[in-house]
Amino acid sequence: MRHDRPSPFSATALPLPRLFRRGLLFLLALLALSGAASAQPVETERAILQLSVNQIENGEVVALLRGADVLLRVADLERAGVRAFAGRRETVAGEAYVSLASLAPAVTFELDDRALTLRLTAAPSLLATTVQDFLQSRPPGLIYTQDSSAFLNSSVSGIDFERFTWTGEGGLSIRNTLLYGTAFRDELGVLSRGITSFTVDDRERLVRYLVGDRFDSTGPLGGGAQLGGLSLSREFSIDPYFVRFPTVGLSGAVFTRSTAEVYVNGQLLRRETLPPGPFELRNLPAPVGSGTAEVILRDAFGRQQVITSPFYFTSTVLRAGVQEWSYDAGFKRDSQVTGLGEYGAWAVLARHRVGITDDLSAGARLELGADLVSGGPLVTVRLPVGEMELAIAGSRSDTEQGWAASLAYNYASRPFSVGWALRALSDHYITASLKAPEDRARLEATALVGFPVTSRSTVTLQYSHTDFRDAGPQERVSGAVSVRLTNRANMFVTASHARQPRMEPETTVFTGLTYYLGDSTTATASHEVGRHHQNSALEVQRSLPLGSGVGYRARAVRAEQDLPQVDGHSGGSTVDYQGLAQLQYQGQYGFYEGIYERTGDRSATTLTAAAGIVAIGGGVHVSRPVQDGFALVQVPGVPGVRGSLNNQEVGRTDFRGALLVPNLIPYYGNRLGIADQDIPIDYSIGVTERLVGPPVKGGSVVTFPARRVQAFIGALVVEIEGRTVIPEYGQLTVTAEGQSYESPIGHDGEFYLENLPRGRHAAVIDHKDATCRFTLEAPVSPASLVDMGTVRCTVEKGQR
Repeated sequence: MRHDRPSPFSATALPLPRLFRRGLLFLLALLALSGAASAQPVETERAILQLSVNQIENGEVVALLRGADVLLRVADLERAGVRAFAGRRETVAGEAYVSLASLAPAVTFELDDRALTLRLTAAPSLLATTVQDFLQSRPPGLIYTQDSSAFLNSSVSGIDFERFTWTGEGGLSIRNTLLYGTAFRDELGVLSRGITSFTVDDRERLVRYLVGDRFDSTGPLGGGAQLGGLSLSREFSIDPYFVRFPTVGLSGAVFTRSTAEVYVNGQLLRRETLPPGPFELRNLPAPVGSGTAEVILRDAFGRQQVITSPFYFTSTVLRAGVQEWSYDAGFKRDSQVTGLGEYGAWAVLARHRVGITDDLSAGARLELGADLVSGGPLVTVRLPVGEMELAIAGSRSDTEQGWAASLAYNYASRPFSVGWALRALSDHYITASLKAPEDRARLEATALVGFPVTSRSTVTLQYSHTDFRDAGPQERVSGAVSVRLTNRANMFVTASHARQPRMEPETTVFTGLTYYLGDSTTATASHEVGRHHQNSALEVQRSLPLGSGVGYRARAVRAEQDLPQVDGHSGGSTVDYQGLAQLQYQGQYGFYEGIYERTGDRSATTLTAAAGIVAIGGGVHVSRPVQDGFALVQVPGVPGVRGSLNNQEVGRTDFRGALLVPNLIPYYGNRLGIADQDIPIDYSIGVTERLVGPPVKGGSVVTFPARRVQAFIGALVVEIEGRTVIPEYGQLTVTAEGQSYESPIGHDGEFYLENLPRGRHAAVIDHKDATCRFTLEAPVSPASLVDMGTVRCTVEKGQR
């Protein structure tokens, strides 16, 4: 028989003490009352508060106060920089609100009733990421010009006043296209065509299209050739600001507004102010090799945080996603043939590399010809300490096959650098520039190590071994020491030992001292000692300036050479004295050079003159030879104004107010300016500096409008029905060439007008007594201030 256990609240339960039962009933009543109270809605108050997020003020917001909770509009919270939050949401008057209490612990808040301020503290993960890019980006205001231009450079050299050579190059640039060619004449009087090409640059895609002559090579195990045909290549020089290599970066997070000091290898790069939240510091400028990036963070309360990141910066591994390639097809040109040149067998040269990750790049090369197939893969890897490159290749002709392989490693840092390379070629490996019968290095091994000895001295050690198929093995060991004696003086010592087949081993020691004399001038003294020779030299050299100026080089050498032994006895030695004198002058309209060399009783003299002729901006200009880019600086009608390139003076405007600057960098922000001190006082000018990027071998027209200021003054008198009235405090308006020129009228009728065109113009005087229309004649005058005297206007009947 089953017996159920009675409930303590059932009628059959055991009897409870009366006091306990009454307490239990009272407790149940209280719980019922509190439940009823909690079911009642909490009163919601609307308030306008100042919002602060991580101590950053974000203006006024509308908040709903509900007991201990605060509701904010989702849009206001997002506008304050808070991202990726969920929380309990509800819609009030058609707008979405979120409960701040439901965002804990990622968001905490404090309501200041007195200051009517709502202070939020959000976790950095909820705040927007601040990105600071340290890359040398394209400067603001840079103008990529597409002015049509043409140039012709010509250089003539006379040798010993008996023979002469000539070299010329020319180009025609229209928008983003270039027609370019070179030619030369040798000492025998034979004229030959150099290269001829037509190029189109696509600056947006960094692609260069070329039809004509071009030399290209395919990589470490590949060959090269000058082809006449078609070329398609990725050309990074079209945008010098494009980053193709992996860069250095730092990241972190701050709770409050903080100051960041960014260092690379202990050198301060920049100070930045960071708002609360995550941050990324991208593209820190760094030298090639190993180093350390560091950011020191200080918040508003003086607390400090340091983030350090070691790095290895390489200029061989491509950034992830970046591609580097070149494809050429055409006919090989024989460089030994003079005249118009000859083209031979067809060939195709191709290479392509891709940045797979920031640490790995892979690619391949291919060379094709009538009797040639050569190619293979290439891999470049960035390691935690250094970088490594591996390439393998195979080749095939109609009769033979070959192979090649190379492996190289390099590590560079401030105190230490090391590198080695191995390369092997089979006896019959061929490329576009290496034929099977030609001698080649079957094995090459090189190694290098460099390290500092003191803070002012470094040591570099090198070793190389080359085993030629036909010539045999060669070996060389060398060491170099460089010492910075003072801020102006450096000393260097090198020693080498070389072995070659069928020759005696040769040991050479070279010692030199260089001293900077100032004004781009250096002096060098050196002495070299070998097994059978010793040379002593003294040299002084001054480099050419960026603009007009003089450069020179003078060198004197004493050379002593041992004579061959005769019958086992020393043959003595001979002493020769050698000298060189070189003088250069670079002016606004040409380049001139004279060289005199003497060795023993033999001497040679070479004189060179070179100039350029440029057609641009509707005129023809003479200049020294233009380089990769040029510009015409115009200050119309103002001669003698100094022009500058990157804050260095390069010349003065001619009688037309024009100055040709021949040495700009294509597609780069070249800073061209003029000296406003040279502008006459009666001229006004706006900007005095511009940033321009000309196309390759093309020119830019850069105009700095200088407007001559000519003032016209006088006094106005109005005749009204036989009486004379001075239109004081009225307005004079003159209409000339579609423009209005206005002047207030003074107490005595005086007026002032600037730059009024010469001739007769319609004028109106507006005055409280009348409106008078008349014709005002502006005289032709060279004066900067023209006094027109008393100017009368008669009001016709009915005109008032």
